[in-house]
Amino acid sequence: MSAATFRRLDRMDDALKAIEEAERVDSSNPDVWYQLGLFHTAKKEKDAATIAFTKATALEAYHPASLTRIGKSYFEAGSLEMAESMLDAATRSQGWDNAEAWFCLGKVFEDTNRLARAKECLWYALDLEASRPARRYTEALPRFLD
Repeated sequence: MSAATFRRLDRMDDALKAIEEAERVDSSNPDVWYQLGLFHTAKKEKDAATIAFTKATALEAYHPASLTRIGKSYFEAGSLEMAESMLDAATRSQGWDNAEAWFCLGKVFEDTNRLARAKECLWYALDLEASRPARRYTEALPRFLD
């Protein structure tokens, strides 16, 4: 099982072991650090989660899932400009199909009274969610193009 599966089953010790094993295999993979961030988030360890998500973006500057999580944490802290910056970076790069990033960006626009832009983002998030494939296109396409 993967770290994400263990985390969803609330088997946190097993999730941490899976993450540690993944780190031993490939510590330069941003997804390993993203999973560690999710682990710390589930344990309500906000600072440790932020460090892990930041490490993921240090390894891959436009890691969409990490940028989205960092943006959400800025949004929750009331730092709307920083939240917008992170979420905008996520949606303009590899996260163009990340419904959560678009939703959060829409909420930032809503809170800053840019309602037309908020509406566009929220509708786009809804469209993405309704048409979400089992596997991201960016992961599936290279397999068929080689």
